Amino acid sequence: MAIKTFTTGEVLTASDTNTYLANSGLVYVSQVSVGSGVSSVTITNCFNSSYDAYEVVISNVDGSSGTSALVLQLVDSGGTPATTNYKSTGFFMTYVSTTVNGINQTTWECSLSATNFGGKISIFNPFLAVPSYFNNTSNDDTYLRVYGGTHTTASSYVSLKFAPNAGTITGGTITVYGYRKG
Repeated sequence: MAIKTFTTGEVLTASDTNTYLANSGLVYVSQVSVGSGVSSVTITNCFNSSYDAYEVVISNVDGSSGTSALVLQLVDSGGTPATTNYKSTGFFMTYVSTTVNGINQTTWECSLSATNFGGKISIFNPFLAVPSYFNNTSNDDTYLRVYGGTHTTASSYVSLKFAPNAGTITGGTITVYGYRKG
């Protein structure tokens, strides 16, 4: 959609207003509430041809004892999570040190604290049959983490699964927004 420049004295019509509101930024796609003491949660049918890039917002999720990360997996239309071909790298540091620690992994993940965790994850191209990418900045009670990575399998995925690396998760919400095209 071409961008319209309004001039002084010009009438802003309902049509113009509705068009610009409908074609703005992030669009709500889906949300799940995390149950109590669950081993995973899947946001079904959150990826589609309407968007190529997504923001996932995690709010107020609690990890059980021993849980330090949420592992993400792309899920195909048959409900099967992709378990291999993830690569990620990044760094983390504690709030009480200036030491930067690097990490390389074969998963996509974000940090998770014991209480009221919140974070944001960007995911690119999950529905397209091309490699997908992710990045996130998250923090927990101890660390700030910045990760990025790829999933090298050129397949189409429609859902996103979250599972703690240990223990369970409780409460909060996970919301997916799509970046509107053009």
